Amino acid sequence: MNRGFRKAGAAILMSVLLAATMDPAAGAAPVISEFMAVNTATRSDQDGHFSDWIEIHNPDALPLDLGGWYLTDSASNRRRWTFPAVRLPAGGYLLVFASNKDRRDPAGELHTNFALASEGEYLALVRPDGVTVEWEYAPAYPPQTADVSYGVVSAAGGGTSRGYFATPTPGAPNAASADATLASPVRFAPVAGSFAAPFRLEISGAGAAQHLRYTAVFSEDLRSRGLARSALHLRREDSGPLGVGGWSTGLPVLVLALHGSAVPGRGEGEKPAWLLAYPGGTANSVPWLRGTVVTAPIRLAVRGSSSADFPKKSYNLDFVNDEGRATAVALPGLPAFDEWALVGPWRYDPALLRNAFVYALSNRLGRWAPRTQFVEVFVPSGSEPLDLAAYQGVYLLTDKLDLHPERIAIERVSEGATREPEISGGYLLKIGEPEAGEYHWSTEKGLDPDTISEVAVASPKLERLGPAQRDYIRGYVQHMEDALHAGRASGWSDRHYLDYLDRASWVDHHLLNTFAANPDAFERSAYFHKPRGGRVVAGPVWDFDRALGSPADPRSQRWDRWYGEDAVQPWHFGWWGILGTDPEFQQEWIDRWQSLRRDRMSDANLGALVDQLAALLGGEAAARDAQRWPGESGSGDGFAGEVRQLRDWILARAGWIDRQFVAPPVIRLRRRAPGWSTRSTARIRGRWAGSRRPTRGLRPRG
Repeated sequence: MNRGFRKAGAAILMSVLLAATMDPAAGAAPVISEFMAVNTATRSDQDGHFSDWIEIHNPDALPLDLGGWYLTDSASNRRRWTFPAVRLPAGGYLLVFASNKDRRDPAGELHTNFALASEGEYLALVRPDGVTVEWEYAPAYPPQTADVSYGVVSAAGGGTSRGYFATPTPGAPNAASADATLASPVRFAPVAGSFAAPFRLEISGAGAAQHLRYTAVFSEDLRSRGLARSALHLRREDSGPLGVGGWSTGLPVLVLALHGSAVPGRGEGEKPAWLLAYPGGTANSVPWLRGTVVTAPIRLAVRGSSSADFPKKSYNLDFVNDEGRATAVALPGLPAFDEWALVGPWRYDPALLRNAFVYALSNRLGRWAPRTQFVEVFVPSGSEPLDLAAYQGVYLLTDKLDLHPERIAIERVSEGATREPEISGGYLLKIGEPEAGEYHWSTEKGLDPDTISEVAVASPKLERLGPAQRDYIRGYVQHMEDALHAGRASGWSDRHYLDYLDRASWVDHHLLNTFAANPDAFERSAYFHKPRGGRVVAGPVWDFDRALGSPADPRSQRWDRWYGEDAVQPWHFGWWGILGTDPEFQQEWIDRWQSLRRDRMSDANLGALVDQLAALLGGEAAARDAQRWPGESGSGDGFAGEVRQLRDWILARAGWIDRQFVAPPVIRLRRRAPGWSTRSTARIRGRWAGSRRPTRGLRPRG
């Protein structure tokens, strides 16, 4: 049953005063005197954003230079954000916005590279040694609420305490007493989840002389039975022909419940929803008996370009807290992040493995690609209960492409940066159709005369990308393009382009896309990124459902051609086409290919990777997906046939590429005399190490 209780307001008052940890005798040391973790209307920064803020107070009679001091929201990383050389007057106050913008111009507004968590977290001011904590809220400050600050309260008789302030005073002395009262948290019993039978929902949290106010939202079809439903509690239909009570799987299961509204469509934006995640288990086990590991509010939106029109939709999942702010959540088999992509393989990938295969292969090559987790998904529509009619099939849960130490591990460019090195990175860029909110442009020489794709900054988004950063990255990309054209025009006597791009990563990116016969390679979903102070790195790889011999896309079906009819020509398209004419790029590509074929991309390892992914998915789940989406199979021989077809194509493709190049020579020592082995049509020239004369008496063998 889905209980629709929405907290419309609360007359619950709870005064909060915590004992102080500061010794009054040590009052000369600076303190975090006040902060606000949920700023919705109190004070805006120079960009007009209502960012979190932190106030530093110097109670000493002498001014203090904060240069080299640190602010941090992590007890394990005390050097999270460094103060510039800024002077804090005697008895003065300094306001720092906790906005993720990372601005450290001492003459301007200061912004940290982190934001504050409304649910409470560690916060500290650390001395320049990076070890000594001068002031902290530990192990965590208490939960915060909108436009109410928290900080140090001076007692009338001396001493201090800590408390909430209904009237915040950023940049000025705090009130003499904590004057804010907070609503105590409302507790639901049982907690949010899915239920197979009616239950009694108890709401508590009010103390003496306090009251709870709530609104019960009923759907019309359940009102007569006295049941309420919303996304918080979901009624599960365990009986009848469509009941899910005996439904079993070994994969994790995600249920996307939409507050009784319809499933979002293309272009409808985000809708509020709840996600219920059930962990994986043994084969043919009932997921509902395993219990939920995540029950959390999300914003749900359809993702993709052409795939947004598929009947099997893909989704963006953005986790939020009670205030609607982003919050990190760990999903089954994956770490905690606030944004995830839920990709639904459809007719172009009846094996359901293509994206997972290329991402895993890229990671094996040392090039980060999204982590993946196979899941099965239910999306109850409207006010319907959770039954088999809501089953949507097998999905691939993956990282979203973003700049983060555990994703694309480069530092995000500071929003206020205007000079090197801060303005030089990092940026996540792409070639393709730009999305709303992305800064984009066409280069002066054009990527390719037959494409309408543009260069876009995927991260940071336009709203956080200032004019200086836009001009910098656009200029940098143009210089890179100019250098490529100049190198080709000079017959590669000039390779100034190497000042702008990391060729090894461009070789790997080109190799993976070419090997997979990605028909949209380098034209759509073609990502690259620029780290601070570094050159442009190609990747990560993304979107390969139409590649690897897709039975529904003839452009990738031929394994014995570099590209299919009407597909992107990988050796001739755009910037990669220019690079492809450089003999050094060609040789590095061949050397890399032949090196990988000896280990990470050997026939044995390629075939084993396909089989491992197929085993993780399982034939039962694949069969359910095929039943949900009938007529979309490529081989007509079920999941085993799809896997076999995919494996055969991959091995045939690798062998064909091998034959396009002269095999590398192999040196063998026979009777203490070296012998070289290569193809009979190849000629080998060499010299002994340390000798200027060509070797004699050495002939190709075999």
